[in-house]
Amino acid sequence: MANANRIKEIIDKLYYRSRKRVVILGHSKGGVDSAAALSIYWNQLKDKVVGLVLAQSPYAGNPVASDILRPGLLKHVNFRKEVVEIFMSGILNGDLRAIEDLTYEKRMEFLSSYPLPREIPVVSFHTETCNIDFLKLRYREKSDGIVTRKDAEAPGSVVVRSRRKLDHAWIIRPCLNEDPREANNSQLIEALFTLLVEVADRKGRLLLAN
Repeated sequence: MANANRIKEIIDKLYYRSRKRVVILGHSKGGVDSAAALSIYWNQLKDKVVGLVLAQSPYAGNPVASDILRPGLLKHVNFRKEVVEIFMSGILNGDLRAIEDLTYEKRMEFLSSYPLPREIPVVSFHTETCNIDFLKLRYREKSDGIVTRKDAEAPGSVVVRSRRKLDHAWIIRPCLNEDPREANNSQLIEALFTLLVEVADRKGRLLLAN
């Protein structure tokens, strides 16, 4: 709730400074928190926001979070410690308290109370890593190494499933021209924003620019 409130405050400031509606991209848990802000405060934000891009976000939850907090499931201390460290560095930015928020149980509970309003334009983007990762070995789920593909799709959103093998951190790394035949992360973000505006326009949510 605290992160959602903070995001709401930032949206308010951006809107009142520019008088232009805000386009939001939330990566990883940032997408979950951004979606929460829109769900909780939509009546106050609906005239200030164009829409939301969820980039590799565990919108439905995360199996590792559920495992970590499930009594008796991860019995080996070293194994549990290794999983927690990977999860913490990859998705939670060191916030141990956020693990519980990403369990399937807590996500279902939150989404039943605060579903995303249908009128919000949303684009869900997710990828799959080329590496053999923990999520594939343990859960047999395709993922970017941190977030499973199935958990990264918000219901009712326009879904972009990358055909390229990209890990969870690719979109936030410094822009590198790894292959001139492929879009880099900055170009991808621009394309996702363009798609979101098109989705908003189709939903009749985009107002004429001042």
